[in-house]
Amino acid sequence: MDRVIHGAPTRPYLIDAIEHGMGPCIRMLLERGANVNAADISTGKTPLMAAAAKGHTVFLRKLVKLGALVDARDHVGKTALWYAVMEKQLYTAHKLI
Repeated sequence: MDRVIHGAPTRPYLIDAIEHGMGPCIRMLLERGANVNAADISTGKTPLMAAAAKGHTVFLRKLVKLGALVDARDHVGKTALWYAVMEKQLYTAHKLI
């Protein structure tokens, strides 16, 4: 479910699907067992961070239910809550608290 180039995973498809609002694709990836904690290798951004930034509260809840780590940090120390607040997704931020 994650992209692999010469044996090294890069950016998970789940993050792309969330960032582009592709609901059916997100559901399919989750149903097929996509790793909800798989981070983008270059940034450390997780699917939960992507959902928080976009205000996708429904998928955020689903990710948490499936075991997404709410306190995970990207490579510079930002959490999903930080992404939600910085993108003014206050309802979503409230769900993370």
